[in-house]
Amino acid sequence: CRLVLESLADGYRRTLDELEALTGARTRVVHIVGGGARNWLLNQLTADACGRRVVAGPEEASALGNLLVQARALGDLPRGVAIRGVARASATLSEFLPVPVPTR
Repeated sequence: CRLVLESLADGYRRTLDELEALTGARTRVVHIVGGGARNWLLNQLTADACGRRVVAGPEEASALGNLLVQARALGDLPRGVAIRGVARASATLSEFLPVPVPTR
């Protein structure tokens, strides 16, 4: 199981490297949402592989986003209220920092 998670984390790193090469911009934070946000080992391995802070959650990001967009469309979420702020206040997020590899 760990090998699979390490492979996923390495895949995220390669994709991040490609995106940064294409855009010329450095990404400071990697966000993991959905089911992967529940796996602390995947999140830590991703932080380590990418050398970036990982923010995990919300686990049900798609459902939460859908709900907030519908609330805005129905007028239950006024225009002056930032959807992103409501989403952030509605979910528990976890943070993972890269662990430096000791050198000899």
